[in-house]
Amino acid sequence: MTRHDADLLRRAELIGEISEIGSAIAGLAEMLEALEDQPAPHTLAALLRGLDFWIVDLLRRQETQGPDPLPG
Repeated sequence: MTRHDADLLRRAELIGEISEIGSAIAGLAEMLEALEDQPAPHTLAALLRGLDFWIVDLLRRQETQGPDPLPG
C-alpha cells in the first residue's frame, strides 16, 4: 500500500468517525428536545443541532471538494 493509499484510507476512516459523531449529536439533541419543560436543554439542543449541521456540511464539502491534505 502506498502512502497515498494509506492517506485515503485514513481520511475515509475519519469521515466515518465524524459521521458517527454527527449521528450521536443528532440523537442527543432529539432527547434533549423531549425535555420541553426546561429551557436550558432547549438551548443546548439548539447548539447541538448547529454542531450537527456543521458536521454534515463538513462531510459534504469533503465529498465534493476532496479532503484537505494531511500534514507531513
